Amino acid sequence: MKGIIGKKIGMTSVFEPNGKQTAVTIIEAGPCVVTQLRTIEKDGYTAVQLGYGAIEPRKVSKPLAGQFAKAGVTPRLEVAELRISNTEGYSVGQELKADVFAAGEIVDATGTSKGKGTSTATA
Repeated sequence: MKGIIGKKIGMTSVFEPNGKQTAVTIIEAGPCVVTQLRTIEKDGYTAVQLGYGAIEPRKVSKPLAGQFAKAGVTPRLEVAELRISNTEGYSVGQELKADVFAAGEIVDATGTSKGKGTSTATA
């Protein structure tokens, strides 16, 4: 399994050659940096921890700041783990971009809403 972290930019439409219109989501994908490698021996599972987006160092908690310093990378806004079967080919500090996917490859995207409470839409 391969993946990266990204941010939704917006929505648009794409027209196919037969004239069919398809709604698509525009995502700013990467660059992500490998901040930690999880191993079965140490953690009980295998995963790659990725960081995405820049954040000021003063806005990061001390435990996270120490983790980023140990990895030798600047603090990141979002951190997520991707469970994989093997961590070979990954190294701490490695930068991953959208080119990990081939052109036309189908991907699954997962998102989190902003959570606007109980607000209702008004016309």
